[in-house]
Amino acid sequence: MLRLQMRWSKQQQGIGKEVMTLLLGRRGDDVKITDEVVQAAAGNSVGGKEVITLLLDRRGNDVKITDKVVKAAAGNYRSGKEVMTLLLGGRGNNVKITDAVVQAAAGSYGSGGEVMTLLLDRRGNDVKITDEIVQAIALSFIYEVMTLLLDGRKQPVEQR
Repeated sequence: MLRLQMRWSKQQQGIGKEVMTLLLGRRGDDVKITDEVVQAAAGNSVGGKEVITLLLDRRGNDVKITDKVVKAAAGNYRSGKEVMTLLLGGRGNNVKITDAVVQAAAGSYGSGGEVMTLLLDRRGNDVKITDEIVQAIALSFIYEVMTLLLDGRKQPVEQR
């Protein structure tokens, strides 16, 4: 069995799908889909959506959506919303929305606003808003998320 370790440099991020397609096509079930592989794909800013789609389509039963994977997707600078949409759509309630996931989304300047909005829209009851989250949102200048929280949030901010 081929144990696959994937860490993409900035130059390699755009070729992730092609490499994964080649590996899965030539080695098939010999390729072990590890948590690290799924994390790397979820956090890949350039091709993460495509690689996650490929993994779920071809090896869905082997893809474990762990807290680390969801956190990587939430913090994905460019395609966090797209990757998180795939995870929530494919696995739904099996995807845990932890404090670390919300913190990663709130602190992501790139797509953090879109990810936070998605999480609040789809899984609002699972999103705990703490002082730290509010601070991360404020520091990331995510106006639309702060407005969403102030206008429509039914749960109070939890103090720790």
